[in-house]
Amino acid sequence: MSTKVKLIVILSLIGFIAFCIYQLTSLDVSVQSVYQSAEEHSPVLPIRDENDTSITFRESKLTPSKSEEALEYKADVKAITPAEYLPPIAKSNHDEQRYSGDLNDYQAYEAFHHEKDRALKQAYIQAATEKISVLEQLLQRGKEANLPKEQLQEAIDKIDALKNMQNVLIQELDTSQSTR
Repeated sequence: MSTKVKLIVILSLIGFIAFCIYQLTSLDVSVQSVYQSAEEHSPVLPIRDENDTSITFRESKLTPSKSEEALEYKADVKAITPAEYLPPIAKSNHDEQRYSGDLNDYQAYEAFHHEKDRALKQAYIQAATEKISVLEQLLQRGKEANLPKEQLQEAIDKIDALKNMQNVLIQELDTSQSTR
């Protein structure tokens, strides 16, 4: 780099550092002013009555004196209750296989991924078979219940889409096995 470029970079860094120092000092002053203003103003503290469904708010100072009276007012607020259902937090049980061989061995790495792809396609084919049978049973129940033709056609379309994808994957598996 030329000396002009180096000089510009150094001056811009010095300017950036000066700007950061300026921002930090002004931040320190503003934080101190916040603490001072917090002491001057009084917060609103919630008080919960055990028998009442509303919450009473009391205004008080951070350093209350005995002579000051609390200012109270009521607000109709529903009590906070715990959630009705919390799903369990657990780690996933998926044991994803990772390639543990030599990364320089391209053929072994490629074979690993082909096997992983084949297993995924077979799992989809199996799951699709089960889902198709469930959807066909639901379709039959829908016909017996005289559901609208639009809903029945939607179920038929889903079944056809699953069957088509299943056939495509079966063909891909057959061609990949015949090329090996």
